[in-house]
Amino acid sequence: MANRSRSGDGNNGDSDKSALSDMRPGVPDSPRKALLAVTEDSGREVVAGALREEGLHVVFVGNLYAALTEFLRHDPIDQPKLVVLSLDGLIQQDQAFLRELRFLSPDVKILILVPEGYREMASRFLDEYGDAQLATPCYASEVRRMARTLLSAEASDPLTRLPNRNVTMRAFEREKARATRNGGNSTIGFALLDLDDFGLINKEYSYEVGDLVLREATRRLRSCFRVTDIMGRWGGEEFIVLLTGLPADKAKARRLAVEVLNRARKCLNDKRMPLPSGAKPLEVSTTGGLALHPHEGLTWEELFSRAQNRLKVGKDPENRKNRKNRIEWGEGEELPEEEDGEDKGE
Repeated sequence: MANRSRSGDGNNGDSDKSALSDMRPGVPDSPRKALLAVTEDSGREVVAGALREEGLHVVFVGNLYAALTEFLRHDPIDQPKLVVLSLDGLIQQDQAFLRELRFLSPDVKILILVPEGYREMASRFLDEYGDAQLATPCYASEVRRMARTLLSAEASDPLTRLPNRNVTMRAFEREKARATRNGGNSTIGFALLDLDDFGLINKEYSYEVGDLVLREATRRLRSCFRVTDIMGRWGGEEFIVLLTGLPADKAKARRLAVEVLNRARKCLNDKRMPLPSGAKPLEVSTTGGLALHPHEGLTWEELFSRAQNRLKVGKDPENRKNRKNRIEWGEGEELPEEEDGEDKGE
């Protein structure tokens, strides 16, 4: 693997822009937002007041469909960090909206308020969708303490704002459990992506430029994945991508996963990245290794090892077929070739 960049210990905390030259360090973050889908019977005003005391900007939504719409209105960096909902206000289709919220922002924290008479369904919702629960009626001090606990846990990588490795690993376990509950009728694609020759960027330009490249690479890659896919930062210039809801059939799942990964790879590589101070734009590419759950492994460790080994094949300088900027999906197997020599992934 290439040398690693610093992991965001500088001032690059601003929101992503389309060009690197527009990224300005030191821009303060937007106020943290909390979405409230809470009925009056569950103490909506008490909960809202407690969250405001914790410095959160509270947005009232009538239902989870409205909450999902609110998420879609924002760039991932500015999306709400906390969703508070009461079980007495849920309707059947809200479970689907909760799943979508998790897909859109795997590191969002969901606090479930449980009125009397809803205790039995509370454990199921907490297991599948929530991070914590409070019985209602509850005191403002309880809400404040719970919100503080949920939001104090670092869930995002500070440089790229992607879910960090712990959040990504939990997301995998959640998706694996969902696939099992659905009768094993889907496949999860497990991909490890590594930016090519990233150490040279740090060496030739600077670590600061390397950080900017990482942020722009993140923006480009994330914009080309499906809304149901989960992209997290593993460390340095490496990313984990979980491709959820793939067909149960291995060949069909692999075909779709490679198509999605190649689309993202080309989004990254199609246009050179502008650099600050008028430096020559950079061409940045990525190489990836793909493994499939459950066909090629059942645990995180098994899938990570297989994906990593395939990534090494693509990176190996002694591999006569090595070109980098490709997706490897099987030892001894090659992706179909386009006439220009690039991988189609079809």
